[in-house]
Amino acid sequence: MLVRSPLLLGVLIAYPLLVAGLVGLVAGYGSSKPRVALVDEDHLPHVVAVGGHRFRIQDAIDEVGKNVHLVRPDAWSRR
Repeated sequence: MLVRSPLLLGVLIAYPLLVAGLVGLVAGYGSSKPRVALVDEDHLPHVVAVGGHRFRIQDAIDEVGKNVHLVRPDAWSRR
């Protein structure tokens, strides 16, 4: 007959519950958009030319904003 100590029994019950809780937390945060700070201290121009191609900065920011949550510094001061 196997005899288990109460401590071992507690660990055997708590460990799977802890792992399930951590997996649930990761799954919940995995689908959220990451927060990215948009700091423009250099005052970028509206259009930039790179290698003969012209890029509109606002279009690039809008495209990035589809995949991340952009946080601007003026929003920090309102917190």
